[in-house]
Amino acid sequence: MNFIKSLWQKKSRLAITIIVLAVIGWLVYSRYNTTATLTTYLTAQAQTQTVISTVTGTGQVSNDRSVNITPQSTGKITAINFKQNDSVKAGDVIAIVDETNNTLSLNQAKAGLASAQAAYDQVMAGSTSQDIQLAQLTVSSDQQALANASSSLVTTTKKDAISVANALNTYLNSGISAIPSTQNIGNATIVISGNYTGTQQGTYNITIANSSGGATFNASGLESASGPVRATPVPLGTGGLYIAFSGTPSGNDNWTITIPNPAGSNFNSNYNAYETALNNQQSDLQSAQNAIISAQNRLQQDQINLQVKQQPPTQQQVESAQAQLTQAQSQVQNAQITYNNNILKAPFDGQVAQLNSQVGDQVGGSTVVATVVTTEPLAVVTLNEDDVAKIKLGDKATMTFNAIDGLTITGKVAEIDNIGTVSQGVVSYNVKISFDTQDPRIKPGMSVSAAIITDIQADVLTVPNTAVQTQGTTNYVLTLDPKQTHSVTGQTGIVSDVAPKMTPVQVGASDDTNTQIISGLTAGDTVVTQTINATAAKSSAASATSALRGLGGGGGGAFIGGGATRVITGGRPGG
Repeated sequence: MNFIKSLWQKKSRLAITIIVLAVIGWLVYSRYNTTATLTTYLTAQAQTQTVISTVTGTGQVSNDRSVNITPQSTGKITAINFKQNDSVKAGDVIAIVDETNNTLSLNQAKAGLASAQAAYDQVMAGSTSQDIQLAQLTVSSDQQALANASSSLVTTTKKDAISVANALNTYLNSGISAIPSTQNIGNATIVISGNYTGTQQGTYNITIANSSGGATFNASGLESASGPVRATPVPLGTGGLYIAFSGTPSGNDNWTITIPNPAGSNFNSNYNAYETALNNQQSDLQSAQNAIISAQNRLQQDQINLQVKQQPPTQQQVESAQAQLTQAQSQVQNAQITYNNNILKAPFDGQVAQLNSQVGDQVGGSTVVATVVTTEPLAVVTLNEDDVAKIKLGDKATMTFNAIDGLTITGKVAEIDNIGTVSQGVVSYNVKISFDTQDPRIKPGMSVSAAIITDIQADVLTVPNTAVQTQGTTNYVLTLDPKQTHSVTGQTGIVSDVAPKMTPVQVGASDDTNTQIISGLTAGDTVVTQTINATAAKSSAASATSALRGLGGGGGGAFIGGGATRVITGGRPGG
């Protein structure tokens, strides 16, 4: 029995040892078999260059050497300069469609451009010394206006205080008289004279006291006073009133003097005058205080304006002015294109083979006003509906030919189909392109590839196309601070200590490689063109096994399982 118990204890210890070694092995394996995911970035700098936007199409050199002259808008023909069978040179004006509205739109666009250009020039030039002096004078004027408003408040306060005091005095002195009690038995009457100078309303109660020295009066109420009963005026306290007796009062007689006297004939008018003075005082005080607040606000605004004029323009102001200028330029270009579309020109040297309209005719986009033929070949290429919307008559083009290595011919768009052709759900349009020069090697039927220039933006800020991303209706780029980036040995690109910043941008024209940035960036800004995630194992399972043996004291195997992955995004890999 003891043998079995001993054997069981040894097996338990062995099992526990195996389990412990397995756990330790899993931890060591996790530590030494870590995989790091390192995010690196390919970058480029925003720089100034020319962007040439094109659309491309393929086709053939055509035997059809005629071009239909059609207007791009609807209107009446106002002039026809050639007759049928007349010879024409490239650029000759064959007919003109009514330009009244287009002229107005073009002039308005030019005026807007002039205004935007002036605003941009002013922002870039900053404030002149004269502007700053005028702003300083305005601030000085505001300071004087504030001082005047403060002085006016003091003057108004004093003036209205006097007016209110005078109106109150007049009101309180309304019909002052002494009213005898109905219980009086003497034949004395009281005459009140003087001017009440107090400011309190109330009553004087007059009583009589007889003594060996003669009768005296006592006053209570508004004031406590006393004096001899006389026929001549005696001061009734210190309030400015005087009292005189006529006749002989009895010792129990008394009188009441009410301030003011509601029974006085001028009581109501004096009260109204006092109320008016109070209202005027409140109104005048509010107006004077408002004048001070207004003067303070003007001074603060003009002080800020002076500070702005004394500082160079901010990047935001420059970008805003540039965006407005670019928009105005685009409006002029669009208005000019619309205007030019009503001037129907010969696309090449040739002959007016057919004239279908006359002055006064109403024409539209499907009207063939004239047909011009040439002895020279034309290229006919096909564009999809998206690309054809981007081109116009007269656009420059470059053409290459599969059969003629190294040959590039320039030309311009001479005709654009008004009606497309649908094939398998795709709409396409034929475009005829005339050649600027002739080459005897070019034969009818040869395959041709054409790149039609739709826009040229010279000396504009650009970034690679791969840097521009879109979220909803917002275009943005990812920017990095070069001071927070560094390279890693064996890795492509750079890593950053902080995540890239999403910077909204306004984009313009683009070509095969670059996109114009109208606002949001400045030259030299670093943008991300590609994000790369690279994975590298730090160690092998053999290292973990070796470490495990060291921990286990040699001998004996252990199960090693599990694993851990450590992900590093945008930072130096840790140990």
